[in-house]
Amino acid sequence: MSGDAAWEGIKNMRFWSGLCLLLVAGQTSGQTVGGRLDTPSPAASLQSDQTAGSCLPVATIFCAHDSRFLAQATFSAPTLGISNASATAVSLTNDSGYFWFFSPNNVELVVKVVDGRAFNGFFWVFVGALSDVAYEIIVTDTQTGAVKTYANTAGNLRSFADTAAFSGTQTCTYLVSAPVPQHFSQVGGGGSVTVTTQPECPWTAVSNSLFIYNVTPAASAGSGVVNFGVAAQLSPLHRTGRMTIAGAIVEISQD
Repeated sequence: MSGDAAWEGIKNMRFWSGLCLLLVAGQTSGQTVGGRLDTPSPAASLQSDQTAGSCLPVATIFCAHDSRFLAQATFSAPTLGISNASATAVSLTNDSGYFWFFSPNNVELVVKVVDGRAFNGFFWVFVGALSDVAYEIIVTDTQTGAVKTYANTAGNLRSFADTAAFSGTQTCTYLVSAPVPQHFSQVGGGGSVTVTTQPECPWTAVSNSLFIYNVTPAASAGSGVVNFGVAAQLSPLHRTGRMTIAGAIVEISQD
């Protein structure tokens, strides 16, 4: 048997043995098989071309959950002279993808990131292993910067089920524009204010002055526009009104 044929035979044996063990491990729902490390690994350097807040898919990275999560992997095979090599990533669905190490027709790892916030307030990470070489899987929440690393040592076949991988809460920042218009004539009229924030970040809008009315929407999430009306001024006096929108005080004036 030639060296190439022998190597292909070893890879096929590893693939099918890994598949059988994965099916057995998958019968134990909600448990983590193997260890988990929560510290960044050398593979984190692969994120250098990524921008904060969203994932950009490249050959070594697939993105999950509307590009919020970034998944990548490295592997080592010392007998082949391979150390911390980047695995090739292939996207499957909005939440899942797989990695191959040596050949594109030999899937080694399947990874998915699931939104479990409705159940326990966390995003979940599942890893299905079809390889017993040494590897690390790194998943990054691009919105918060949180990183989870799942590692396997050579000679072991480990799958992971982390149902508390990433907190569903996030730090929200709000940018509230000046009202358009900011100054009204005596006859009053309508205006608007723009709110810019991260998706799913909640905010409210309320009038603090009687002559500012119909402030809508009263509550929303993510970026949006607040519309409001200003009543006519029946006296000759100048007046100033206020609204509280996404925690910011917004002022308008009227002749």
